[in-house]
Amino acid sequence: MKRWFIDLPVMRKLLLGFGLLSPLVLSMIIIDISLSIQQTAIAERTAHVSSMHSVASEMVAMSTISHQLLLWNILLGGLAIVLGCGCSILMSRVITRPLRQAQEVARLASNVWLMELADGLVALAQGDWSVPVKQRSLPIFYRSQDEIGQITQSVQKIMTTIYNMSDIYEVTRQELQNLYTRIQQQNENLSIANAHLSSLATTDPLTGLPNHRDIMDRIDREIKQCQTTQRNCAIIFVDVDRFKCINDTWGHGAGDEVLHFVGQQLRACVRLEDYVGRYGGEEFAILLTDIEQHEAFELAERLRDSIAIQPYMWQMDANRAVAIPVTASFGLSVYPLDGVTRKDLIDRADAAMYVAKHSGRNRVCLPDEEVLDKDVVIEEALQDARPTRPLQALTLV
Repeated sequence: MKRWFIDLPVMRKLLLGFGLLSPLVLSMIIIDISLSIQQTAIAERTAHVSSMHSVASEMVAMSTISHQLLLWNILLGGLAIVLGCGCSILMSRVITRPLRQAQEVARLASNVWLMELADGLVALAQGDWSVPVKQRSLPIFYRSQDEIGQITQSVQKIMTTIYNMSDIYEVTRQELQNLYTRIQQQNENLSIANAHLSSLATTDPLTGLPNHRDIMDRIDREIKQCQTTQRNCAIIFVDVDRFKCINDTWGHGAGDEVLHFVGQQLRACVRLEDYVGRYGGEEFAILLTDIEQHEAFELAERLRDSIAIQPYMWQMDANRAVAIPVTASFGLSVYPLDGVTRKDLIDRADAAMYVAKHSGRNRVCLPDEEVLDKDVVIEEALQDARPTRPLQALTLV
């Protein structure tokens, strides 16, 4: 019964309410008319009656009819008022409450849901993925087939659309945030890979020191700095003595370990502002900044001594180690005393290193030194041609 009444159109609901009140009103009119007719008839009879007894009797009858009329009017009027109030309350609940609900839902949609969704979309457009949209449940809507029910159904469709858009926004936001996280991770991995490639391009993989290209670039920059500041710098060339004998005797594995050992010794003994790199093969280049010739010579002597002070212990396997004597020859040139260009300084340092190698090895030479004793040169050549068995005698079991 309630469902049937709710589904009625609004106009029919109003007509139904009027239909309930109309019988009471009609009954009141009929009773009033009938009692008024009786009162008129009594009044006419009273006018033609001469006796006082008859007049009194007619007056009593008229008073009774008046009391009946008043009673019926009170009863039917009160009933009509009660029924009218009930119909009014029922109509107001059926009509105004759904309208208020639709109004509240529309206000919520326009002022809250749409504003949050708009703020989220603006944030997404600006690249901010951290603005969520709250997920709310849809309110209960008035369901009816009348005009108000059709309005609430339209509002419900709008709210459902906004709700679905909020879901789509949240899913999109999460996907964009995950995509952004993956892109950041890939960028970090790419940066690491680029840094590794850059390191490979400027670092010698065997010794971990700067390679030939990097040390040359560093020398060029230092010479330009010295030309600007009027200060000195020095270049030291280092060549591992009898390196071919080490390779031939113990193999290239031992040679690689010796090169790594020499590089680490050089790096550990220079100053923090100095630069050590592998020039190529068994040669190393050292750049000393802001230094005089005698200071550079003393530092080169300390480097030479740190390499030759004790043999390098090469671990052949888990149970056998080999003591390999390691020495190096040093050549030194100083800017601007020995040259003002990179080529001049390198050539002078290389020539000084050549003098050191052919003047007994394991020494430091300056560019102005020469090999005066040719017998020394011949002796060095003979030593290089001798068998390498003395090195094998240093094997430790």
